[in-house]
Amino acid sequence: MYESILVAIDGTDASNAALEHALSIAAAFDAAVHVVTVVESAGGRLGFDVEDVAELDAAIRDLVDASVAASDRPTVTIDTEVRRAQTPSDGILAHAEAVGAGLVVAGRHGSTSLPEAILGSTADRLARLSPVPVVLVPRPEASSE
Repeated sequence: MYESILVAIDGTDASNAALEHALSIAAAFDAAVHVVTVVESAGGRLGFDVEDVAELDAAIRDLVDASVAASDRPTVTIDTEVRRAQTPSDGILAHAEAVGAGLVVAGRHGSTSLPEAILGSTADRLARLSPVPVVLVPRPEASSE
């Protein structure tokens, strides 16, 4: 059913849960997983030095690599990408198209405005604009210790 699955991560609990969910689906369907993190670009100059951008890229790649390593799914083919885009949803959708993803998986985040308060702005845009199915994974419940 799915040969290629894209999962968007940003280091939050919800995106880590999304990664686990995507890897479970991939294992069931023998699908490849494409992990993407999107850095928002502020049209034109970012206000950083080139060295700062390189450090940011390295930090984000470390985040992606750590999330993938923590997943411990040796049978799933995984690749990672850090993309720049105007908005996270733009970058996620562009990467999904680039890798031929048949499914997009992302964390469902809370936000402050309605209707985004229920889904999160990126999740809302993905659900509305993606030409392929989207799975939105909720943040894990906090433990009640």
